[in-house]
Amino acid sequence: MRTLWEIQGANTVIRSNPRFKRMLAKRPITEQNDLKEITAKLNAARPLVQRIRNSLGGHVETHFLTQAIDNLEWDRFGFFEVGQKIKETHYKFAGELVIEMLLTGVPSGKREAQLGRDMETLAGLLPIVERLEIIIFIYAISRGLV
Repeated sequence: MRTLWEIQGANTVIRSNPRFKRMLAKRPITEQNDLKEITAKLNAARPLVQRIRNSLGGHVETHFLTQAIDNLEWDRFGFFEVGQKIKETHYKFAGELVIEMLLTGVPSGKREAQLGRDMETLAGLLPIVERLEIIIFIYAISRGLV
């Protein structure tokens, strides 16, 4: 999530750069459209990426965890398996907490649909990293590096 957040920010900055705009205008329309599509997907996913980054990205913030625990339905459960060694101990309840953190504030009847939409949005972002080579390519061409 942090990488996607940084990509979104970098994309915003570079797209507003007058020099980059001139370079982009000289490229084929397909490349221009690819970059528009990347930008649209990143912008549409920004609230979701920000929410996940703030609640789960790299660390778990106490506020979000507390809120998730407070909102857990009474019938939700998970397992905590204690082994003889630490590597044999499993925290299988953590998935329930993560899902609750992702769905905090979503009414119970709409949670499954919301989770599906969120996962679909995230899956749609996966090809973006690969397609960002367009920006690097445009820069390399304009500088005579290729």
